[in-house]
Amino acid sequence: MAVIRVIILDDHPLIQHGIQSLLSDSQDIEIVGAGGSGEELRRLVEAHHPDVVLLDLNMPEQANAKRGAGNVFRPFEAMAWIINVSPQTRILVISQHFDLTTVERAASAGVHGYL
Repeated sequence: MAVIRVIILDDHPLIQHGIQSLLSDSQDIEIVGAGGSGEELRRLVEAHHPDVVLLDLNMPEQANAKRGAGNVFRPFEAMAWIINVSPQTRILVISQHFDLTTVERAASAGVHGYL
């Protein structure tokens, strides 16, 4: 059975480490990277072309920078970018935002699941 290569993207360390801990017990899942910003997302996807990206919607664009007008992550643009750069990658959104509009936008952007 092939190993599923996963990247975790969430800017909350507790969430990121919790997901890593849950998945690390599985022999058929390999966590190939983790990050908490849009720039880390792009770097990791380009480097690994993972099978799955677990993606938080609300992260900063730049790592180690305060959130603000110049540091806004655009998740729906990021989803389109992932699909373009790594078409085999499946995107699973992990978010506290579960309003219908956000879920529909994510589905329209091509995500494969929403938790």
